[in-house]
Amino acid sequence: MLRFNEIKISNADYILVIVVFILIATGLMAIYSASYQVESPELQANFTRQIVWVLVGTTLMLIVIIIPTGSYSLAAYWLYGISIAILILTLILNRGEAVSRWISIAGIRFQPAELAKLSIILVLARYL
Repeated sequence: MLRFNEIKISNADYILVIVVFILIATGLMAIYSASYQVESPELQANFTRQIVWVLVGTTLMLIVIIIPTGSYSLAAYWLYGISIAILILTLILNRGEAVSRWISIAGIRFQPAELAKLSIILVLARYL
């Protein structure tokens, strides 16, 4: 159970977090320099879209750091079962169409295989 009085951010690997932010800044500079003088609005929107995803990713990273590691062990099998169900749902939803490995929910497209990769890592870590 997650108790908010036991939240510890001091367990974070600060060197890893700093390296991640350096890589993010480098990538943003590369996207900006490649698209700031381009006439195409679609290419200019790439930088803004990337900023939004950096904010989403940073928020998720902070949430993952805050959650105690024991919670991941408890949720491993549940997450694995959910990812298998979503992979099967992908097969069902895309039947009859061209082969698609993406699911679109509320305008957001994602690949269920990415969730499956994470859940397999968690399940194997718990099992081993």
